[in-house]
Amino acid sequence: MSGKYLLDTNIVIALFQGEQPILDKITQFKSVFTPRIGKPIPENDIWIAATAMQYNLTLITRDSHFNYVSGLSFEMIEEA
Repeated sequence: MSGKYLLDTNIVIALFQGEQPILDKITQFKSVFTPRIGKPIPENDIWIAATAMQYNLTLITRDSHFNYVSGLSFEMIEEA
């Protein structure tokens, strides 16, 4: 395996539903899922992170959920 993976929507839905065969397979892909962190983040944030990573962009955010996305380049801006 190449080490870079893109999850189809139906796989992401299966993950959210806790389908064991999918969870078992995904844990083999260290670049997609980090068991030691294992923090779920909102679905919309997954799409935002995925888009930023796909285009090698730095995400500017106030949302701490992005701390749990391995490999994401982001900068936090505190609320005024």
